[in-house]
Amino acid sequence: MGSKDQGEAGQLNSAKLDQILTKLEKLDVLEMKIDDVSTSLKDDVKKIESKLDAQGARVIQLERQVRKRNLILMGMSERSQGVEDDLSGVVDLIQNGMRISCSPDDIEDLYRLGKPTVGKNRPICFELKTLALKRQILAARALLSGSNMTIKEDLPPEERERRRLFWEAKRTTQNLNPLGQRKRPPSSPIDKQPGKKNSQPPKN
Repeated sequence: MGSKDQGEAGQLNSAKLDQILTKLEKLDVLEMKIDDVSTSLKDDVKKIESKLDAQGARVIQLERQVRKRNLILMGMSERSQGVEDDLSGVVDLIQNGMRISCSPDDIEDLYRLGKPTVGKNRPICFELKTLALKRQILAARALLSGSNMTIKEDLPPEERERRRLFWEAKRTTQNLNPLGQRKRPPSSPIDKQPGKKNSQPPKN
């Protein structure tokens, strides 16, 4: 191959190399743009998640406000007269079973939860007029022990789950250490108190 042909080949290779380098630069720029878009999307997702968490917390707070005077009674039989029987049964339970002064006027609303099921008594949700009466009833729940009825707070699902996890963790801790005692290490300062005999034999 002559020098002329070699020069043309060199120019052609140089042109191709320039094209390749130009394409690589464009790919680098494109990759940087993709990274910027990805980072921006991640930031947007975090902002949206933060807003959803804040809205969820507000919803839970609103639910607490709506339910703040509510209680749920489990175990009361369903009778033929429906709401009227349930209302008189709840008032009678509070007055005679829990020894708390209560009348039908102290209950703002009352209804059964869920669809009727044969052989199953649905829980009763009832709203009291005052928080003071609700606190009295909650404080006297122990008087229902031994019966088939229990009373609990009407909590949002998220709050119920949070409390369930808390008590499970507490029970697990108690099971691991039932006496609630901590083993002290051999070098505990208690072993060095004045008047306490050392169990190790004296050195000669």
